[in-house]
Amino acid sequence: MRTFEILLLAANGLLLFWLLFPLSRARWVNGLPLAAVLFLAVHLLLEKYRWQMVPAYGLTAVLILLFLLAKPTEKPARWSKIVGGSLAAGSLGAVLLLIAAALPALLPVPKLPPMTGPYPVGSFSLYLVDESREDIFADESGAPRELMAQFWYPAAPTGREPTAVLLPDLPLIAPVLAERFDLPSFLLNHANLIDLEITESPPAAAPPEPDGRFPLIIFAHGLTGLRMQNSSAMRELASHGYVVAALDHTYA
Repeated sequence: MRTFEILLLAANGLLLFWLLFPLSRARWVNGLPLAAVLFLAVHLLLEKYRWQMVPAYGLTAVLILLFLLAKPTEKPARWSKIVGGSLAAGSLGAVLLLIAAALPALLPVPKLPPMTGPYPVGSFSLYLVDESREDIFADESGAPRELMAQFWYPAAPTGREPTAVLLPDLPLIAPVLAERFDLPSFLLNHANLIDLEITESPPAAAPPEPDGRFPLIIFAHGLTGLRMQNSSAMRELASHGYVVAALDHTYA
């Protein structure tokens, strides 16, 4: 899990503890709702939303509301009374907290192995149309041949380029992939949270080598595949001085 996800769940655990056990509140305890809100805000701002955290988001809202409505105890209660009165609520709260923590822990944002080559890596896609060739499989007669291609290359970044993502046009691609593999479409919604550690833009005017020449590798995916499926290998090759080109095979 990521840093602010862990902090948010830890704040939920503390909120749950102080709700279940009627102990006197120290001053810092009253700041737990604010801390939970801050952790949630920073998480959404920096780490971004992902569906695995939805139970944690809902639990955070419920616990904060209950905590604000609960009356603080002025003096500690006996432990026998605390345990006896909180067993059922504590069991339910623990189960909900466990579910909220289990989803992001068991289904984390994947982390790719670091690139080992000396070059920074860039990537960009091209929509190619060959007006001289007819696509004989197209629904419309006389339609030109069309292809999507993606390139990974040794880059000379300026620091102003956007960060590349794993699945460009994710809202369009995710439902298609999910249907292809018989999965709910939301399962892929967090794919672009993967840090590729590469930039997205055509090659800079000044290449990282004086002559700007690099060997070319063409990647052809298999049936039901897509051009981005081996992005980890593509960026690794590019970091060692190769240009890699991959085509999305139409109708594959």
